[in-house]
Amino acid sequence: MFVPFVGMRSMATQPSALLALRMLSLYVAVAIVPVWAVAIVVVADLDRGRSVGMSVAFAAAVGVVSLVVARTLAARVSHRSARAFAQSFPRATMLQFVTAVASALVGFGLTVLSGSLWPYGVGFAFAVVGVVHALPTAARLGREQQIADETGSAVDVVAALVEHRLFR
Repeated sequence: MFVPFVGMRSMATQPSALLALRMLSLYVAVAIVPVWAVAIVVVADLDRGRSVGMSVAFAAAVGVVSLVVARTLAARVSHRSARAFAQSFPRATMLQFVTAVASALVGFGLTVLSGSLWPYGVGFAFAVVGVVHALPTAARLGREQQIADETGSAVDVVAALVEHRLFR
C-alpha cells in the first residue's frame, strides 16, 4: 500500500472485483490523510490571503456538490445481468471516490489561497463522508442487492463482484 506501483499492480491483478475495490478504497482513504502535513507546512509559510470565510464557504459548496454527484453516480448501477453489474458498480464506485476526493483537492487549493487550514478541513470532512458512502461495505452491497431484488433482477451482487475482475 505504501509503494504505489506495487499496490496498484496488486489491486489490478486481483481475480475479484470486490477485493480490488476494497483495496482501492483503502488506498483512497489513506491518500488524503498525509495531505494534512503538506497543508500545515504550506500554511506556515503563507500570509493570510483572501477571505477565509469565503474559502470555507466555497469548499463547503464544492463538498455538497460532490456528495450530490456521488449519489447520482451510485444510482447509475445496472442490475440487468451479473456482467452488467460487475462492470457498472466498480465504475460508479471509482467515480464516487474521485468526486469525494475532489472536495479535498479544492479545499487544499483554497487553503493555499487563503493561508488557512479551514478550507482543507472542510473539504477533507466532505471527502471522508463521500469515501465512506462509496465504500463497498456489506451494507452497501446489501442495498444494491435489495435494489436488484426490487427490480426483478436475478443478480447476486456479491457473487457478480467476486466472480468478475475489474473491467477497463
